Amino acid sequence: MIDVYFNENIGHLTERPWISHPKGYYQPAVLAVNSDGRVLYRWRLKPSKENMAGAGARPNANYVWNAMESTLASGEEPPLDENPVLTHKSRPWFFFMLLALAQGWFLWPKMSPLARPGDKPTHSPRQRWMRTFGFIALWIAALVLFPIKFVGLAFAAWLVAIVPGLIHIHRTLQLEPD
Repeated sequence: MIDVYFNENIGHLTERPWISHPKGYYQPAVLAVNSDGRVLYRWRLKPSKENMAGAGARPNANYVWNAMESTLASGEEPPLDENPVLTHKSRPWFFFMLLALAQGWFLWPKMSPLARPGDKPTHSPRQRWMRTFGFIALWIAALVLFPIKFVGLAFAAWLVAIVPGLIHIHRTLQLEPD
């Protein structure tokens, strides 16, 4: 009825004791079927930069309900919905990766661990944004206090250090499963 995208475990699924996804996890999907087994609605998340590799928005509930009612009225089987009305707009990829850097204290990008109700998150999004603003403020202070060529060299060295991690996360999260 619907093919769901799959992501391999890249190590970010081991930070909570209750997590057991040693072989990976599936991306979200919505499949609505009535009591007769008739498909009324189908959508699957396709991980991309636009939806933060699957961490982004989901279809709006009212939109899905209306689509189901439309299918019931038409009597036709619905195609896969590839352009639903979403609950909100996802953050741009740049900010997603910036927050991954903040999670790893700007030394190595680190994905936020999965959480469930009652878990105390490692770092809240607010804390990661505060780290980001502090990090930017430190670079600005360095530009004011030190010669630009030294700050530029330090920045270049930092980029060389973090780029492999960014590439790793980008490739891992952006690969579309077969």
